[in-house]
Amino acid sequence: PAKGISTRNHRQKAAHGEVDLWKNILWAFVGGVIAGLLALAISAWLFANTSLSLGLVRPFACGAAALGAVVSGWLLAKWVGRQFLLCGIGFGCFYSVCQWIASIAMNGSNVWRQENLMMPIALILGGLLGGALAALRAVR
Repeated sequence: PAKGISTRNHRQKAAHGEVDLWKNILWAFVGGVIAGLLALAISAWLFANTSLSLGLVRPFACGAAALGAVVSGWLLAKWVGRQFLLCGIGFGCFYSVCQWIASIAMNGSNVWRQENLMMPIALILGGLLGGALAALRAVR
């Protein structure tokens, strides 16, 4: 009987850890989306109220999305506390796949063409940067 109780407690702890992981993933996603939206709003304000060239819209939007990936990767890696780079690059890849699916759904174009590679690369590297920042913080 004692063995059954300990096994049941172990299963409950494992299930609780899985729930915590998914909760952390969700909150890291929300944090990244909020950071990206704030960066987009600031960029839009800058373009509306300054004389910035409209040729900079695409790089600014790419930077805002990459900032969201950095924040998501950093938050998840910080909360998980291990496998920092994997957490970061996982979020970067997730955002890249989401962007690819949205691009195909909206206009059927392939995002992996040469002129469109800036965004997925920035998302993947942004997520990786977030994981690396969390790893640097953990080493201290």
